Formats: sequence, structure tokens, C-alpha cells
Amino acid sequence: MFEKGQVCYSIEITHKVNGFLISYQDIVFDGIELEEIANLKSVLGRVNKVAEELKVIPSEFIIEFQYDCGCAFCAVDKKHVLLLSLPIAIVGKQMIIRDYGIDEDYLLYHELMHAKEVLDGRFLSSGQFMPEDYVEGLIGRLNDFANEGKLETMGKPHQSKETSIENVYNCILEDGKFGVIPQEKMRILTKEAVAELCNKVWGIELTESEAHRIIKELLDI
Repeated sequence: MFEKGQVCYSIEITHKVNGFLISYQDIVFDGIELEEIANLKSVLGRVNKVAEELKVIPSEFIIEFQYDCGCAFCAVDKKHVLLLSLPIAIVGKQMIIRDYGIDEDYLLYHELMHAKEVLDGRFLSSGQFMPEDYVEGLIGRLNDFANEGKLETMGKPHQSKETSIENVYNCILEDGKFGVIPQEKMRILTKEAVAELCNKVWGIELTESEAHRIIKELLDI
């Protein structure tokens, strides 16, 4: 159960390896079974290492391996069960996690920082959000800025501030094009405004109430 976001999310657990509950549908990966993945335990070791570094300690740790076209996300419920969903590719029986040209573990750091927000009590437990919930989407962008800044301070793989601003602004433009964000709000969300938001929260211990306040104040809602 989640306190906000999607509350009817279910997932099929197919394996348990090294303490992780795993969802892996071999039919999606051309019939390659999880047991055939040569570097599986190495990948799980990387996940465990990042979680330990960030002091992410869930009650249960579920990993969902998706086909490469999926989007990564991390959800934590009220019982502190953590679901980490990772898009992967399989090349020569090796599992590859997208690194965005930063570091092979970048996506793990990025997603598990979101889990840390909930487990540390700064945000309510949450699942996925509907695309049209643009305010929650923008709060998620603030989270990204805050977390990338914290990773920078910690000396961990992260996006630069400039790259983060560019990526978030492009996502906002895309949302505006498809009508997710109302046009009257798009006029407020200039690149300069996005950069100001980034600078305001970069590297801070952002809380849910503070993120809501910043976005609502900006959009006058």
C-alpha cells in the first residue's frame, strides 16, 4: 500500500537470489532464463553496494528487470517494501543497465536516492503517478535536482547541474506539447525558471512539504 500515487500496483515474483526478490519474465528476453545471465550476482552485488552506501534499508527489496525500452523507477510502500524497476539489455548473456554515459551504477544511485527520501521520512511512501498529474511530476523534477546535488557532494556518479537543467526543461517542453501541463503554466516554466528551481534545491535535504510549497508558489496555484 502507498500513501500517494498508484495504490493497486502488483508484481509477480519469479526468483529469490542473494536476499533480493526478483521479477524476471524470460519470455520478454527471448527465452533467456535468469539463471543463464552470467553476471547476475555481480549486478545484484552492485545494487547492494549502492544501497549500503546510501544507507537504504528496506523491509523487503524487490527488483523488476524490464526489457530495455522500459523506464526505471523506484517505489516504496508504507511497510518500507522497496521496488526497484530497471530497464536492462542482455548482450551475450550479460545483463547491461543503462548508464546515460555517466557511470555503470549511475541509474542505481539515482533511483535509490528516491527510495532514501521515503525511508528517511522526508517524503510519503509513493508508487507511480499518472502522467497528467503535472504538479507531482514537477515535484519529481525538484527531487531529481536535490538528489543529483547530494550525489555530487558525496562524490558519487551524478548528472551535472547544467545537464540536469537541460534534461528537465526538455521533459517539461515535451509535457507541454502533449497537453500534460496547461499552456498558461508553460508560460511560467521558462528555462530560466527551471534553472532557478535547480539552484534553489540543488543538494539540499528537500522535504515533501517544501517541494509542494515551491511548485505551488511558482505556478500560483
